Amino acid sequence: MKNYTITVFSESNAAVFDTIMSVFSYRNINIDRVKTEKSSVAGIRRFIINVSTNNNRMENVARQIEKNVFILKANIQHMHNELTETEEKNILKNYIN
Repeated sequence: MKNYTITVFSESNAAVFDTIMSVFSYRNINIDRVKTEKSSVAGIRRFIINVSTNNNRMENVARQIEKNVFILKANIQHMHNELTETEEKNILKNYIN
């Protein structure tokens, strides 16, 4: 098992948090830490989720989360590292008007 951080960017919607958590619950992946905040882009929320699991399961989780209509992007990082503001803007550049 390895430590991963998945950063999920979504439109501001109250039901998104429950949807994201249900994906982890369905796959029996324990969450070490969750942090949610505004992103550097207006109108977009950022969820930072730390877990310990294997690479295949983490990639499956990211694909499942991205299928949600309110999710813009799910980015996986090894270890418990958070994205810098520059990295965040590079990921979201396709979604900024």
